[in-house]
Amino acid sequence: PESDITVSEGKVLSAYLKSGGSMLVIAGFSNTRYTNLNTLLTEFNIEISNDKVREGNKNYRYNDVPYTIRGIAPASTISSTAVDGFTLADNVRGINELKIAKEWIKVEPVLTTSDQGIAEIGGDADQSSAAGTQNIGLMCENSGWVDSTTVTQTAKVIVVGSSSLFADTYVQYTNQLYNAALFYYGIQWLSNTTEEESLYIKAKEVTSYYVNASKTSVNVFTAVVVMVILPGILLLAALLVYRKRKHL
Repeated sequence: PESDITVSEGKVLSAYLKSGGSMLVIAGFSNTRYTNLNTLLTEFNIEISNDKVREGNKNYRYNDVPYTIRGIAPASTISSTAVDGFTLADNVRGINELKIAKEWIKVEPVLTTSDQGIAEIGGDADQSSAAGTQNIGLMCENSGWVDSTTVTQTAKVIVVGSSSLFADTYVQYTNQLYNAALFYYGIQWLSNTTEEESLYIKAKEVTSYYVNASKTSVNVFTAVVVMVILPGILLLAALLVYRKRKHL
């Protein structure tokens, strides 16, 4: 979101999530503060920080730009194996995991920096944290509202701190990047879709009206209709109208 949600919107989203809903939040770095959204995310042990993230390890920078990060996707519920350095993200806002331990809340990293990631406090490069692993994205599953009667699904949330992570710029950049796959697996998890099911929509075949050039008789007939018969009908109609008006 480009701006924080309202208190009333937070209540609506909270009710939806508590009924077994799911939500994907994408918030790149900006001056926006997400006070109300963070109140909602507290239920999932996640907080959208106000800090900008840069990469201190040159091996995990793209074109050696510290703010364009070659992220690490750790092995998790949505990534069966770790994918190291093949997920691009820029203008990253740090996503924090809160220290509220509850057995029904499971938080996992979706994407991180290397162990040399740095958080610029409030986006100020002169006020930086010590080097360490910074979270670019977190996922959480909350089973605390499941009662097996009215609520049968767990609540699921993915929060990502880069608006470019799933943008066409990177998703279509090269098939070697993990961005598109990470998005697909994330949505698959949020929608409770099994691995056997597919979220891809098959392309609809477009009806072809192409006339085969080898069918000479069809081409000749079409040409005769267009060039002779139709003009003749129009000319005859014009003559009839002219004669009627002439005798008025």
